[in-house]
Amino acid sequence: MNETDNEFVIFFPHSRSLKLSLVKIIDFGFSKNCERTQSFLGTHGYLAPEMMAHEAYTTAVDMWALGVCAYALMSGYLPFDEMEPPEPGCEIEWIVQFPEEQWSEVTEEAKDLIRRLLEPDPQKRYTAEQVLKHPVR
Repeated sequence: MNETDNEFVIFFPHSRSLKLSLVKIIDFGFSKNCERTQSFLGTHGYLAPEMMAHEAYTTAVDMWALGVCAYALMSGYLPFDEMEPPEPGCEIEWIVQFPEEQWSEVTEEAKDLIRRLLEPDPQKRYTAEQVLKHPVR
């Protein structure tokens, strides 16, 4: 286990009971346990639209960040450039694109899951329970 401030990388070597080795990446630097908040902390490329708009948000922002991580792991790029928060009154278009060069080997099911996690409307965004039931899991 490597430890730097509040970030941890844990490697679980291959075992007979697991088909693959596991790597868990954890960063609790800005973590909170709450139902709804308005604080503005985090890395811009991973922030959900409601955070970028400085609106109150729920744990749906965690599912957005999961979608960003999944996108980055599958393509090597962030889905949206590490943009700064928009100026008041400016709109950001949150359209997920899958360029053929990086995504030709990725299944439509995986792309569907990422689209559902990167849904701009937090009310429509997938929850953890829905992710666990998705065919790609």
